[in-house]
Amino acid sequence: MKRVPILIVVLALFVPVGSAQAQSSDESLWANKIIRKQHWQERRARLRYQRYLERRRNHARVYSYVRRDDRDEDDYRDRCRDKRRVVGDQGLSVALAQGQADKSWAADVRFHLGERYMDIANAEEIKYECSRSSVGETLGQTFHRCQISARPCKARKVEANKR
Repeated sequence: MKRVPILIVVLALFVPVGSAQAQSSDESLWANKIIRKQHWQERRARLRYQRYLERRRNHARVYSYVRRDDRDEDDYRDRCRDKRRVVGDQGLSVALAQGQADKSWAADVRFHLGERYMDIANAEEIKYECSRSSVGETLGQTFHRCQISARPCKARKVEANKR
């Protein structure tokens, strides 16, 4: 008989009082966290959808277009690229400085756009800005430097004569 009361005392020590309340509060916290997470996910989805509608409302609508199959092969947009501006090396005269600027422009265009565009003879909107580059005179000579600004273009297509 002494064993029964000891067993009850031992069991009473290991079972915490109010464990059902602690367990239910943990579950309510867990459920509360899940509800909050779902709330924010739904809110983000609503905002995303509103942004989508706003973008769709503001974009240009195209109802029809004209297909251009008979385009000219030498179309300006296909043939020419954006302007490039380069400063050349100095020369003893303005003409030599312009030649140096042409070489520098051709090298820059070749590197960035390829060999098809590097010929200055095919370029459009060519502008030179030349100025004196030396402070004083060296053996009676002044040096000049030029900056060239030009739109590189491919050569126009030429049909070969058929024999």
